[in-house]
Amino acid sequence: MHESELLLAERIATLLDNQFRFGRWGFGLDAILDLLPVGGDVIVLVLSLSLVAIGWRIGLSRAALARMLANIGLAFVIGLVPVIGEFSYIVLRPNMRNLGILKAYTH
Repeated sequence: MHESELLLAERIATLLDNQFRFGRWGFGLDAILDLLPVGGDVIVLVLSLSLVAIGWRIGLSRAALARMLANIGLAFVIGLVPVIGEFSYIVLRPNMRNLGILKAYTH
């Protein structure tokens, strides 16, 4: 059961944080959507929260879920800042961090 959830989480995290390459930098759909004023940030937030939902479904501890929410929250808040915000998801990569939390729990 956890394998299918983890596979879905890996697909989402990769799509959002690491789907494309520009030189040595990987970035994902979140960096592109962040270019849309406010709406892009909300779409990325909802997609990122799907990883938290997966964590909740597989029984992650409250502390782990709180770390996941903190990763998303920090990137979201910084993402609201014009110009600097566009790079927050590329640098912070909250979804890949959250995938790491999920993998640590399942292994």
